[in-house]
Amino acid sequence: MTDKPKKGMAALLAEQQQQVAAEPARPARDASEARTDSPSRPARDAGPGKAARLRSWYMTPTTADTLAQAVDDLHYATRAPKYEVLAAIIRHALADLGPVEAELRARQAGE
Repeated sequence: MTDKPKKGMAALLAEQQQQVAAEPARPARDASEARTDSPSRPARDAGPGKAARLRSWYMTPTTADTLAQAVDDLHYATRAPKYEVLAAIIRHALADLGPVEAELRARQAGE
């Protein structure tokens, strides 16, 4: 193994700048070009699409962790996208609001 003299940072940067300057410029690739380069993966839109709406509500850390765990469990069990899993959980809760209302009223009465 031969010992090479060490270069300073300025010399390394100058060398890199020369290499970059010597390379011909290439046009940037956009997302549609990137998808066509990989025929093994079919092109598809991820997520719920443009119809999705972002909303935010505050919740306790325990509630957030429990909801996240339920979404993860169902996602891995079904391989359905997480936004679909969350939508299904909410649909089921909305289908039967009576018990939810009863729980909330019981908590308020106990305060």
